[in-house]
Amino acid sequence: LLDIPSSVVEYRIKPSADRSFLPVMRLRNPIALVWPTYAVASIHLATKASSCVLDYTSILPRPIEVSISAEYGEFIRTIGSGSSATVSTYRRYADNKTVAIKEYRLPSCTTDETQEIKLEYHLGAMVSNISSMTPTLDLLHFSSACQWYVVTEHVPYSLMDLRLTLGPQELVDIILSLEVGIHAMHSLGISHGDIKLENVLLTSDQKPKLIDFGSATFHRCRVDALEAETNVAPGDYGTPAYLPPEVFTSLEYDRAKADLWALGVLAYVLFAGRMPWKLASLRDSRWREVLGIEVADSHWCVAPKPIVTHAICTSEMAQVVGEVPETIRDTIARWLEIDPAYRSHSS
Repeated sequence: LLDIPSSVVEYRIKPSADRSFLPVMRLRNPIALVWPTYAVASIHLATKASSCVLDYTSILPRPIEVSISAEYGEFIRTIGSGSSATVSTYRRYADNKTVAIKEYRLPSCTTDETQEIKLEYHLGAMVSNISSMTPTLDLLHFSSACQWYVVTEHVPYSLMDLRLTLGPQELVDIILSLEVGIHAMHSLGISHGDIKLENVLLTSDQKPKLIDFGSATFHRCRVDALEAETNVAPGDYGTPAYLPPEVFTSLEYDRAKADLWALGVLAYVLFAGRMPWKLASLRDSRWREVLGIEVADSHWCVAPKPIVTHAICTSEMAQVVGEVPETIRDTIARWLEIDPAYRSHSS
């Protein structure tokens, strides 16, 4: 395996009986994903730490003296709950507007925990003017009980719930609208870190809104930086099935490129109704099929020539992309480039 050249291998897939077209997939030595140096070589991280040091004391919450219901808004209902937070809707007293309030459960109320909440609020507020991002409105703090709350605009519908009621072109429009917003977010130096179907809501006129900046960060801040160089959390790893292959081989990776991969997986899920793989890791047999390392009948194979002229071993990724509408295939193929150095926005 170590003798396989790292040059581009192009796989030309012949048309199938049920599809008039399957795209050409360009895979750059999938075996290289085994080695930790693979992802590092493709990353361009900031040499300056200016955006990686925040003055958290300047991110001031609105104090709550008694309770949210007494001072901020009328409780309507709980719409979601997890291990670390609960999200409920409230009718705000100031303007009678329905908002979503995320209440955090902090085990010990440490400085690190409160800084992570402030960072989530800060990043969410920075992208609030981007049309496909859910606006972040307020940061609230009930100091006597160490309770923190982030207030966002309430978006009424879930893309996951409405997916089957929308036509192919409507889904294409939603995906491309999300990409425009993600591109704008990345231009601010911010990566979301947990793009997935469950984190996309829809307005009443079917405009997508990305929610939950709990895994977000400034994507040029190094994980292994000295404490004096950064106090910005590197962001959680997100949802495993949406993570790109380089996450499983390196501590440092380009989180903006990881967002694009997640968007590609999300697009596939929207159209196919299922995940393309469990993990983009060699631990997952389906992913090994996609790489062309292992086919369905458990035979191992590696492309013997720079160009393979038929669908052997490596046709699986082309099959994945072939399950989405033709108008967006090239775009999704670009997002699902296995080598992050070649993964990019559509424009």
